[in-house]
Amino acid sequence: KPNNKLNYKDEKSMTFIRIFDCNINGSLSCNFGLRNIKGVGIRMSNVLRKILKKDINYKLYNIEKADLEEVVNIFGKSSRKAFPSWLMNRRADFLTGDNLHVLSTVLDSALQEDIKRLVTIK
Repeated sequence: KPNNKLNYKDEKSMTFIRIFDCNINGSLSCNFGLRNIKGVGIRMSNVLRKILKKDINYKLYNIEKADLEEVVNIFGKSSRKAFPSWLMNRRADFLTGDNLHVLSTVLDSALQEDIKRLVTIK
């Protein structure tokens, strides 16, 4: 018998949640798990937890599919209504002029476009 050093109490602690091109460990609490998404920080994860009406110690392996869809919808077109402008990571976007909150690969491409624009200005 191989000696397995990983001893899990149940299968739920081994589950991973995939959202916004990011694998999140299901055993993490809601605040810490959502921070693994690129573009979501401490404050944003706390606001998301409050919007979902979850306890601070709520584990992500208990999250329902409807809650995940709500998170996706929140970061969709309704993000301007759900969050105050000071919480957004793209305030007064150069191209659109809107307050946006971008995540994962969109954040990377927006950063590259900003750097290219600044280089051409220089």
